[in-house]
Amino acid sequence: MPNTKDKRFNIAMYMKERKEARFKAVLNHRSLALEHKKSERIQAKIVKAKEKTAALTSDLENNMPCNSETRTRKATTLENGVSNMPVRTSTKRRRETMTAVSAIHGASKKNLKPAYDGMFDTLQKRCKMKDLTNYVLGNENLTKTVVSEHYKKELKDFEKSKENAERSIATFYSSGVMGKRKYQSVRLVLSMTSSEQGGRTGISIFPGCKVPKILTYNNLVRELNKIDIGNVLEINNEYLSDLEIDAPINGAYRDLREYLPRLAKFYLSTDRKHALEWYGKTE
Repeated sequence: MPNTKDKRFNIAMYMKERKEARFKAVLNHRSLALEHKKSERIQAKIVKAKEKTAALTSDLENNMPCNSETRTRKATTLENGVSNMPVRTSTKRRRETMTAVSAIHGASKKNLKPAYDGMFDTLQKRCKMKDLTNYVLGNENLTKTVVSEHYKKELKDFEKSKENAERSIATFYSSGVMGKRKYQSVRLVLSMTSSEQGGRTGISIFPGCKVPKILTYNNLVRELNKIDIGNVLEINNEYLSDLEIDAPINGAYRDLREYLPRLAKFYLSTDRKHALEWYGKTE
């Protein structure tokens, strides 16, 4: 029989080499992690050094006298509503600005409102409307407060207004009477959309600015009931007793002696875009 003793797999040697390889890998990983942390610390020091250099340079420029023989200060610009200057420099410039404006407009430390009023008056008189708009829209909190909050108030007032009631009535009677279910469907389509979480949410033309909704059907009915259309009389079946009819007639009518003057008053008080025709003749 062939000798298979030397051909067996040496498990002990394999496990020993595997253990040594794993130990080396752990050491290499630790060494790499230490080098990575060291690199991060160096990069952080570089960033701090650059910020400190920029702040010192800016302070030097700010403290230098501004005349024709010296270099002017670095201009302040806003990037996405944030000053491009270092924090220390921008804070100092704000303080200097408030000091100068307070002296001009008679403000004090206890009452800075005259300074704010003076700056805003100067901005709205000397600044272009496009630039003012960019300033407001460049600051997210300011945009939310000024645009969204003001719009929400105006939206609530409009939805309760006479104009929205007339808009709702015009929608209900457009191309014939819609009916309850059709009106509710149209109202839903005009003001609601599907949300990512499921369900529906209001259509927004801007964050926090939803499109105005027409009246609910119940509120629409209340508005319709407020409209004075005169007296509408039901047909009395006693008047139909002499007529030869197979089935009773249900309906209503108006007294022309009351209705015609009301109709004439309506046409005379309405803004007429087209000439009225009276017995085939144009008025």
